[in-house]
Amino acid sequence: MYIECMNRSLEPSISFGDATFIADILERTKDVKHARRLTAIRFRMLGYSSNEVCRLLRITHESLRKWVNAWNKSGEAGL
Repeated sequence: MYIECMNRSLEPSISFGDATFIADILERTKDVKHARRLTAIRFRMLGYSSNEVCRLLRITHESLRKWVNAWNKSGEAGL
């Protein structure tokens, strides 16, 4: 049950935008940290597993969880 709940928290909401919206932002952003966070959110939206995202971006699961939760709460402004 805990794992199931944890996985749900790693699902980004599309209420603030979808993967295409994030791709548009990524083309304009110059902040590397912001781009990395947006990329993590976008990868999850595109169906990459949490493990894949963490491995590809060399981030911890804790960071990914924080970023997804921030996105779900406030969208881009939360990142």
